Amino acid sequence: MTNSFVATFNLEQPQRETANFTVQENSINVTFDIAQANKDKYFVFEQAISNQTWDIVHNLNKKPSVTVVDEYDRIVVPDVQYIDDNHIIVSFNFAFKGWAYLN
Repeated sequence: MTNSFVATFNLEQPQRETANFTVQENSINVTFDIAQANKDKYFVFEQAISNQTWDIVHNLNKKPSVTVVDEYDRIVVPDVQYIDDNHIIVSFNFAFKGWAYLN
């Protein structure tokens, strides 16, 4: 039979990059990378050839928000189709090239 436990702790210094704690009885040491854990995932997609439909595989494991800008940094509002948590298709009324910012 395996013994298990749940450890709960509060971060007293949230400005620090890491947090450490030790369980004394079995001498378990754990370090958490707080900076990485608190960062949201994002993905930048570049459409280098003018197209009316952009097929984007982002591997963010979520349905991200999408902001699109054209080659002149003007925001363009897309029609977003979420295929799954890692794939979207964005469509427009006209073909252009630019970037999609997903987060």
